[in-house]
Amino acid sequence: MNKQVIILISLLLVTSLFLIFENSSARVFSIAPMPDLTFTNLTYNISFISTNTTTSITYWNVRALATLKNTGTAPVGNSTSSISVGISSGGTGYGFGYGISTPPIPAGASIILLESFVASTGQGHIRFDADFFNNITELNELNNIIGINITLP
Repeated sequence: MNKQVIILISLLLVTSLFLIFENSSARVFSIAPMPDLTFTNLTYNISFISTNTTTSITYWNVRALATLKNTGTAPVGNSTSSISVGISSGGTGYGFGYGISTPPIPAGASIILLESFVASTGQGHIRFDADFFNNITELNELNNIIGINITLP
């Protein structure tokens, strides 16, 4: 094949591809802006309160701090997060949980949730849940929980 025939065939192919693309119904889609609440950090600290001399049970003030970030592309309004705590010691245990009012969080911003409670010596777990009642439609509904094991001496 000579050079001119190859060039002509190449030009016909390029022109055909251009016409096909120009007449196609190609569509571009985008995802609507949505919030996405996720915890990025959870820490706790303890301070001694007292020891009951009759039962020898020691009580501690526990402060749990969780960083909640809106990693989404849209702000989120008021919502409800929750904290749940379970402590066990010597074969017995107790637990509790309650809701936390969570203020609006702009896209890309973070807030700190600080909760304090009294607990007795033992092993336990602290867990925070964002959007506890699942009222907010998010990019990812599966990243709303963070937890940490704790030891109270």
